[in-house]
Amino acid sequence: MTSLRRSGGHRLVARLGRGLVLPLLPVLALGWVLTWQVREIATTRAVDDAAGSAELFSRLVIQPQLSQSQLRSGVSTADYARLDASLRASLLGGRVVRFKVWNTDGRVIYSDASDLVGRVFPADEGLESALAGRLHSEVTDASEVENVDERGHGRLLEVYVPLTFGSGHIDGAFELYLPYEPVAAAISHDTHRLYLLILAGLAVLFVALLRIARDGVRLRRHATRNEYLAQHDPLTGLANRALFRERVDAVMRSGEQCAVLFVDLDDFKTVNDSLGHAAGDGLLAEVGLRLQRCIRAGDLVARLGGDEFAVLVDNPATARTVAERIGSALSEPVRVGDQLVAAPASVGIAVAAGERDTDVLLRSADIAMYSAKSSGKGCFQTFQPEMFAQLMWRQELEAGLKAAIEDDQLRLEYQPIRRLDDDQLVAVEALVRWQHPTHGLLGPQEFLPLAESTGLIADLDRWVLATACAQGHAWMSRHGQVLDLHVNVSPQELFAADYVDAVRDILASTGLPADRLVIEVTESQSRGDDARLVAALERLRELGIRIAIDDFGTGQSTLSRLGDFPVDVLKIDRSFVAGIGRDDAASSLTRAVISMGSSLGMAVIAEGIETAEQSSQLRLLGCSEGQGYGLGRPTRPEAIEAELSRRPSRASSRSPRSWTSSRVPRDELAGCRRG
Repeated sequence: MTSLRRSGGHRLVARLGRGLVLPLLPVLALGWVLTWQVREIATTRAVDDAAGSAELFSRLVIQPQLSQSQLRSGVSTADYARLDASLRASLLGGRVVRFKVWNTDGRVIYSDASDLVGRVFPADEGLESALAGRLHSEVTDASEVENVDERGHGRLLEVYVPLTFGSGHIDGAFELYLPYEPVAAAISHDTHRLYLLILAGLAVLFVALLRIARDGVRLRRHATRNEYLAQHDPLTGLANRALFRERVDAVMRSGEQCAVLFVDLDDFKTVNDSLGHAAGDGLLAEVGLRLQRCIRAGDLVARLGGDEFAVLVDNPATARTVAERIGSALSEPVRVGDQLVAAPASVGIAVAAGERDTDVLLRSADIAMYSAKSSGKGCFQTFQPEMFAQLMWRQELEAGLKAAIEDDQLRLEYQPIRRLDDDQLVAVEALVRWQHPTHGLLGPQEFLPLAESTGLIADLDRWVLATACAQGHAWMSRHGQVLDLHVNVSPQELFAADYVDAVRDILASTGLPADRLVIEVTESQSRGDDARLVAALERLRELGIRIAIDDFGTGQSTLSRLGDFPVDVLKIDRSFVAGIGRDDAASSLTRAVISMGSSLGMAVIAEGIETAEQSSQLRLLGCSEGQGYGLGRPTRPEAIEAELSRRPSRASSRSPRSWTSSRVPRDELAGCRRG
């Protein structure tokens, strides 16, 4: 990972370097121009300084020691020696390379090189300028000056100064050669300083541009990241609601055909509550991956929020196929950490029809999904217009459910549990009903899922428990007979931190003996967190309460793990009972469950008994108690009390069971309510 970061950083710097070369080229060109200008300015200044010095020397030294006549006729030997000594001693401190004095005829009358005296040279530009009264100075090559060693001097400053003796006429010219090396050194020094300043400036500029470029890259990355996050779900990496709607809008505007699938996980809240949010996030991430594997290249998967997903299918003809793939993919358990959890989902399908309205399409898919969920979960439904009425019905119930709890619209019915050998009433199961003010009596299947999804299940559960316990104590007080009281509990309540305390308070306030309360959980109520479920059940058993597994056989339980949990009562699911006498496999499985439960010290109750033949077969298989419409439908508490009053007043012969050391595995249990 470190090497990847380094290589990525090197690539970034290389790209930035290439990007900065073009901006730096004009700067380098400007630096070269400035250097050339500095060199030219320095050279011009050196030439001007040399000309000024030569002109000043001419006035102060040359002209006072020469006369007009000497310039015209020449200098005598004696005057020449005197002049030579004087000039050599004073000429710029000996820094002069060569000097000459000319007359107007172009003859050298004096020179530091005596062999040049008396010679006539062709007039050049400098001499002509001086004889015309103009000061002339320039840089020249040493090779063009007589008797000058080129190895010692590469270039010289050449100056011609007009000579006048007050007559207003030009009487001659003074030629002077100064060394150019000091000037060149000064220019080189100044140029180097300029180079250094330019390089320093370029370095600062490069660093500044590099930082600006890096900041720009960082800002672009942040902008790209923010844009990505604005359109994608950070947990799953899928498109979010905004991007999904944008894509659907685009398809709807184009007039192309499409279908939308809404996917909602069933019982995800149970997973979140039982295993924690980290496990829930892991489940959602895995579901996102599986959904992506179910679609084609042109389709789009999005997470709308929570456990809700959506799929945009560009070919409506394949919508059902995609829904089937999703159902198959999510039917397989998902491994979250070291646990296996189920992730079935309900899927709603809506196809873009004549009305090209995105809101209508999305709402139709949502309605179809809720219809699938109410049809038994783990399936898919295609939107039909009549589903809208079902949604309105659901929303009406959802709005009135809280009022139902607060305004005493709920009531309990009790289904008998009887001994199979003598039809004796030994227990009842409390089942909740809603006496709706306008729709009449509603069964639990119509409003319990709403209570779970809206968070009202806790209030409803505790109302059921308190009402049932109070009724049980009332029967005991009036008839002296104690019935076992079975009450279902939702997964949310079972794992609530204050649930055990709430149960303790209800038992204390109602007076029902704790050993007569049986809390029922179902196989699917467990999602793999064995330790947490065992702890919750053990806290209840510490109060003296007994635990029952409801609908045993509908989940993924194995008889070999039946003893992993603190269970006192085993309720065999109605699907086994329905096959007794007609299906040898069902009879064998039922016999095995009864035998295993009895060997573990559990009471065994068969559910769903509809006929006398089923009751007889169960007795032969060793089952002692049963429940079902054949033994008694759910009824009002007055009917139970009437039955109690018709038999002798005595305590129930049914005694509490003790829990053995074996336990039922936690991934085989879960909770629901039956009606």
